[in-house]
Amino acid sequence: MESPAPFTPAPAAALTEPTCLAENLLDFIGNRVTVPEPTAILADFAPTAAITCGGDWAAGVTDHAVSWVEEHRQGNLDAVLAGFALPSEQDGTCFTDQPTPTVVWLVDDRGLGMRPVVPTGRCGEFKWDAITAIGALPLTERIVHQVPVSPEVEARFAQ
Repeated sequence: MESPAPFTPAPAAALTEPTCLAENLLDFIGNRVTVPEPTAILADFAPTAAITCGGDWAAGVTDHAVSWVEEHRQGNLDAVLAGFALPSEQDGTCFTDQPTPTVVWLVDDRGLGMRPVVPTGRCGEFKWDAITAIGALPLTERIVHQVPVSPEVEARFAQ
């Protein structure tokens, strides 16, 4: 009987320290930190947690800042990985107007992470399976960042 191949974690160079406060995640942060764009999950990447980042836009602007929420979740990620593994089917013949999913980081036991691509259906609609599965995981930490906004951005919230 052959023994299974030893597990080799994804190379650290392919992963990065997860953050919700990167300029390319929230364009008015302005901190000059950028993170890699979403990509396919590496075959040898073994995530143990998920982090989501998203605005609490209903809270509006308070003291010239908006609430940007970072949630850490842990548990069995099988359903999450299955959701991200669904094929994208977009064929460009139609378009769907829809909300954008929250920013997602999958994180390994070393604390390094990557942003997975959310698969889409034929008309470009997001397949929410992975995002829904992340929401079902136990919440281990919730951080609300107060992100200062310019008067121009603040005016957009007042409309």
